[in-house]
Parts: sequence; structure tokens; C-alpha cells
Amino acid sequence: MQDLEHLDHDSLKGALEALLLVSTDAVPATELSKVLGVAPSEAAGALAELAAEYSDANRGFCARYGGDEFVLIMSKPDEDLQKTVQDEVNILRNACAD
Repeated sequence: MQDLEHLDHDSLKGALEALLLVSTDAVPATELSKVLGVAPSEAAGALAELAAEYSDANRGFCARYGGDEFVLIMSKPDEDLQKTVQDEVNILRNACAD
């Protein structure tokens, strides 16, 4: 991956959000900081802000973190919605594997 120019704060948050949206597993803030070329503390701070924004906005997903790892998950899904989303994810994965 080519080196990124220094990202302003909003661009950093957008880049972190995009990386978390396509990740299937929890991702360490240290790894995200390496990919984006920022200090781990800067990435962790921006991730904490995103988590608070998602919580305040009552979005369809929320950020969870433990230690250094962050992941986006569905917030308060009912069983039908969760199954529908998982079915769609599986369809997309299968299409990408072909």
C-alpha cells in the first residue's frame, strides 16, 4: 500500500470507519494506525470518538472495543434482522469467492 499523506482528523475518522466496515474481525488500533500512518494514540482517540458518535446517534451499528481491538457490530438486532443481514453477507462472500 502506498504511503498516505497525513490525514486531517475527520479524514482519519472516515478512513478508520471504512476499514472497520470491511473488516470481519476485531482490529487492533495499533494495526489500524500502521496502515494509516498515524500514531497509535491518535487512532485510538479517533476510534473512541467514533464509538461515542455511533452511540449518541442511535445508528444500526455500534463500535465495541476491548483492550486495543475495535469492531463494528449491529446494535440491538432482532433475530429476523440479524438473520437477513447474515444471509446477505454470506451471499456477498460467496460471490467474491467465485
